[in-house]
Amino acid sequence: MNIESLPVKIGNNKVCIGDYTFNLNQDVTVLDKDGNVVLKGKVVFTIYIDGEGYIDFHHLGVVVKVLEAYNNRIGSRITLPDLLCEIYNNNWKLKGDKCGKFQEF
Repeated sequence: MNIESLPVKIGNNKVCIGDYTFNLNQDVTVLDKDGNVVLKGKVVFTIYIDGEGYIDFHHLGVVVKVLEAYNNRIGSRITLPDLLCEIYNNNWKLKGDKCGKFQEF
């Protein structure tokens, strides 16, 4: 998946990346290919600090605040684009997601 090439829209408390549409403050659950829970979290728009230590420490963006994680690679938050890449690369699934063609708002 080339996440950078996907269309992105945000407005009316919604964010759309490609064919995925999420409401802000929406609960999400990610399942592995066997149906086991990888993480449970909430989609939020926030300021966060990156882990790179370069000059641009603070970022504004849409992240999933991790409430429960069953995969030690995932910390307390993951950006929504990074989570979508992880889902794609690991053949994971979003449980109860609002996946579908984006509707104008």
